[in-house]
Amino acid sequence: MNQEIVEELITRITTLKARDLPVRPLISVSEDLDCLEIFDKMLTHDPPILKVVNDKGKYIGLLSLIDLLSFFAPITSSELHDVIAHTHFGQCIEAGNLITQNLPRVYDEDSVKEISHLMFKYKTTFLPRAHTDKDKDIIGIILLRDIVSKFKELRDAMAEGSRGKGT
Repeated sequence: MNQEIVEELITRITTLKARDLPVRPLISVSEDLDCLEIFDKMLTHDPPILKVVNDKGKYIGLLSLIDLLSFFAPITSSELHDVIAHTHFGQCIEAGNLITQNLPRVYDEDSVKEISHLMFKYKTTFLPRAHTDKDKDIIGIILLRDIVSKFKELRDAMAEGSRGKGT
């Protein structure tokens, strides 16, 4: 890629907004949903991220596989075996108690540069998305892989355009 194309790609990428990226809808689960049901829902949804809501249906956070991993992390293998063998496993651990991170929301007008910065800052590959900061609920999430796909799409389109100009 020549320097002119690279500069144009950077310009186009920095002008992208959240509204230019796909919104990934989420399954909503109650904050009192138990651990075993959380596993079932996560394993049947792509991406494996759940929107946790309270008893009034208000969004309180996102639950991901990393949150579930943090549940098992401090347990030794022998302790984990004892927990799994226990008949009440999963019933005392609820979705609302497993949320480990309060991620900031992104909005339609936020730039991809801002979104990327937040993902880096919070060490996450997804962020909750709402239309505006006035919205109390989220409409879904933005995934890092969708940002990368958009970059590739722009790059490929520009490379194709430059080949077309050369013929």
